[in-house]
Amino acid sequence: IEGNTYTQEMFADYDLTMVNVFTTWCSPCIREIPDLEKLSKEMEDQGVQVESGIVGLSGDRGGGG
Repeated sequence: IEGNTYTQEMFADYDLTMVNVFTTWCSPCIREIPDLEKLSKEMEDQGVQVESGIVGLSGDRGGGG
């Protein structure tokens, strides 16, 4: 994302990290962002991190088949 590399070290400070991956064309996904932000604030003191963002993923395996 924006040239940053994500590694497991980024999550080392938390007991549990929830990663929410969504697309910009998914209206329900966009609508849940405020709820995820609220959850993140509520759970932070319990060692839980909530990460939400748009991540570039490709399901194309290539191979021309």
